[in-house]
Amino acid sequence: MIYTDLWYWGLEQFKSFLLVWMRIGGLFVMMPFFGSDAIPERYRAMLSLALAAVIFPTLRSFPAPVWDNLGFFLYAALTELAIGIVMGLVVLILFGGLHFAGEQVGIHMGLSMANILDPMTEEQVSVIGQLLFFVAFMAFLAMNGHHEVLRIMRWSFDHIPPAALVYREEAVKMVSGWPDGIGPDAPGVTGFLPRMFIHGIILSAPPMLAILFVTVAMGFMARAAPEMNVFILGFAVRILIGFWILWISMDAMAAVFSDYLQRMLEDLRTLVTFFMPDV
Repeated sequence: MIYTDLWYWGLEQFKSFLLVWMRIGGLFVMMPFFGSDAIPERYRAMLSLALAAVIFPTLRSFPAPVWDNLGFFLYAALTELAIGIVMGLVVLILFGGLHFAGEQVGIHMGLSMANILDPMTEEQVSVIGQLLFFVAFMAFLAMNGHHEVLRIMRWSFDHIPPAALVYREEAVKMVSGWPDGIGPDAPGVTGFLPRMFIHGIILSAPPMLAILFVTVAMGFMARAAPEMNVFILGFAVRILIGFWILWISMDAMAAVFSDYLQRMLEDLRTLVTFFMPDV
């Protein structure tokens, strides 16, 4: 009898551990760098498994027994995976604005054809966008952004225990943004995406304005000295000015990125609270 009770207790603990692992694994699937195909899948699985092993003993709540019902357990596992993926998507949107800013700056610098393969997304991206991404990712690590994301992940288990996700009308509105419309102040994904483009425009504004002034100046030079090959000279000048403005505006970009990071962490916490079960 004792061995039977111990067996069922161990089975329930193992089932709960799998659900915890699924949520953490979903986060690692979508998070920048950690979800990159440049990292072998088995290493990502081992890292998420180790993190689940660290978090699981600290949990205070466990779901109701669902092992006897395989269909419900699979549903709970997919739900936990979806929670992690949505949380990772919010973090991924943070870096989407940097790629957008890099694309715009690269086009105005004349580097629109100088694309490289991004191992994170397996797509061709601008070299400026990739440069801004790696600079921002190092700033993300320096600001302990990865620690904050993991803390929110651990905090989510206190408010949304495994297999306890509740679908409410408020939660659906939070994710879809309906009926508040699309805008930077709207909740849910419809608010995340506009803010991504707004921050991308803010980050790309200094070099784009500088290159615009250089282009106008080159046009006046072409009118004043028609014999000068301003068109060929303009390529090198725009590239030099673009990199110079990027260099001197790094501090301002870091401040904008820091503000964007704090807003992203608030969005993560808000997302968790909207899916909390009723107490």
